Amino acid sequence: MEYSFKPEEVIVSSWSDKRSSWGLSPPTGVQVVHLKTGIVVTCNVARSQHRNRHIAFLELEWKLKSVDLLPMARSTNAGREPLFI
Repeated sequence: MEYSFKPEEVIVSSWSDKRSSWGLSPPTGVQVVHLKTGIVVTCNVARSQHRNRHIAFLELEWKLKSVDLLPMARSTNAGREPLFI
């Protein structure tokens, strides 16, 4: 899948917070940091690291689009009630 950010613009780290009966389970939680904006997204909802990474990337994509729209929303809303995003 294509994302609007480049792979070198993010740092992806993973962790495991569970212990199974055989010891530590493989890492499933994912944290994504966008270096240009400092936006941090974490995901630990799915059982697989691959799925959590995909969900975190989609959330980061959404947040980056929200940040891009914020200055435009502020300029079009000048002189009116505050716009809450």
